Amino acid sequence: MIFLYNLILIVLYPFFLISTLFNKKLKEFYLTRKEGKKRIQEFIQNYKNQKAIWLHASSVGELDQALAIFRILKSKHSNIPILITVFSLSVKNLDKIPSEGKAYLPIDFFWQWKFIQDNFVLFITFTWDVYPNLLRILKKKNCHNFLCSAAIEEDSYRVKWSFLFRSFYKNFDGIGVVDEYNYNNFIKLFNKNLKITGDSRYDSIVYKLENQKISEEDKKKLECAKDIIILASTYKECDKQLYPYLENLIVEFPKRKIWIFPHHINEERLKETKEYLKKYNIKNVLFFSDKEFINKYNQYNIIIVDKLGILAYAYRFSKICYVGGAFHHRVHNTGEPAACGSIPFTGPNIFSSPVAILLWKNQLLFRFANGKDLIQNMTSLLKNQEQLNFKSERIKELLWNQTGSSKKFYEEFLENLLKNYR
Repeated sequence: MIFLYNLILIVLYPFFLISTLFNKKLKEFYLTRKEGKKRIQEFIQNYKNQKAIWLHASSVGELDQALAIFRILKSKHSNIPILITVFSLSVKNLDKIPSEGKAYLPIDFFWQWKFIQDNFVLFITFTWDVYPNLLRILKKKNCHNFLCSAAIEEDSYRVKWSFLFRSFYKNFDGIGVVDEYNYNNFIKLFNKNLKITGDSRYDSIVYKLENQKISEEDKKKLECAKDIIILASTYKECDKQLYPYLENLIVEFPKRKIWIFPHHINEERLKETKEYLKKYNIKNVLFFSDKEFINKYNQYNIIIVDKLGILAYAYRFSKICYVGGAFHHRVHNTGEPAACGSIPFTGPNIFSSPVAILLWKNQLLFRFANGKDLIQNMTSLLKNQEQLNFKSERIKELLWNQTGSSKKFYEEFLENLLKNYR
C-alpha cells in the first residue's frame, strides 16, 4: 500500500505544480512547503548537538492537542528544544507558536526527508495524521514515533480496508487513543502498544480559558452581557439558515441579547452579515467596536462582534449558543462553550469533531438539518429554564472531567523514554 501511496503522490505532483500557476491557494501551499523545509533544516542545524522533539499537527484543532503535550513536555524537560509543524494553511501566524521551531510540513515524498539527521528522540503526530515516508526515515534515525489523541471512525476507509493500511502504522512505537470506541477501531490497524489516554485538546481548552487575557476596555463591554445568546463562527451559509427565523428569538426573549461572532471579521464579511440581517428586517444592530457601546447597549437586540479574542470569554455569559461550520462543511470549536456551560446547537456535520460527538452522545449538543428546526428547539430549551440550568452544569462537568489526557499520555509513553533528558 505504501508503494501505491508513493505512486499517487508522484503521478499527481506535476498536475499540482501546473495548478499553482493559476490557483493562488495552491501557490501559497507550494511556497509554504518550500519555506517549511527550509525552517526544519535550520532547526536541525541549530540544535545539531542536542536531542530534540518534533510535534506535528494537521490543522487548528490538532495544534491545540499538540500545544497541550508541548506544555507538559516543557514542564518536565525545559532543556529539550521542540519543533512544531502544521499542515493546513488554516493555521495562521506560525511565529506565535511558543516552540523553538515552527514550520509548515512539506509533502511526504519518499525522497523528501534525506536531510533528517539523528537529532530527534521523539516524534508525535495527532488524531489521524500519518506520514509513512517521514515515519520510516525517523525510525531509521532511532526516533520514537507516537500517535496521540488518536481518533478514527469505524466507517473510515482505513478501518474498512485495514489489511491494506496497517503498513502505514508499522513505524509507530505507540498510539494513545481518545476512548474505547476508537481503541476498537485502531486495534485493526495497530496492536503493538495501544492504550486509551484521552484527548489532549481538552487540556488546551481549559488552559486557554484559564489564561485568556483581554483588555480592560473589552472587559467593561462584556460586563453588559447577561444571559446572552451567542451565534459563533458564522458563515454565509449560517446566515441563510438562521436569520429568517431570528426574529422569533427576539420576540420570545426581548431581554436577551443575541451576540453574533462572524467567522471572519474583515470588512466584506461584516458588511455581508449586516445585509443578511437587514434582508430579514433585523436592523437594530450594534457593533462591539462602537465607541459608545456601553451607553447604547440596552437599545439594541443584536450585537455583531467585530474583534478577535472575545468569543471564548463571552461564552461565560451564555447558557446556549450556536456554533457554525456544520451546515456547509464541519463544525467549529464546541469545547470552549461546553467548558463555560453553554449548550451548543449546530448544523448536521459534526462527525469530524470528537468533542462534538462526545457532547452529542450525552445529549448536550443538538444538531439539526436546517435553521428553522434549530431556532425552534433553541427557543424550547430557553423556555425551560430548569432544564437549561441542569444541562449547563452537566456539560461543564462533562468537559472538565475529560482533562488530564496530556499527563496520562506522558506517563504511559514518554516518561521512561525521556528520563535521561531532564
